[in-house]
Amino acid sequence: TIYFSSTLEIGADNPVVPEPSTVILLGIGMAGLVATRKRLGKRFIKG
Repeated sequence: TIYFSSTLEIGADNPVVPEPSTVILLGIGMAGLVATRKRLGKRFIKG
């Protein structure tokens, strides 16, 4: 990041780290999508 003031300051912001709850919610959502896909896949294979 470059800051313009009476002097030129160049600094780096800390990288954003996701909260554990965000990662958990994302994981639960992905697991739900996989489970739904598997369940619907079996239904279409059987006819």
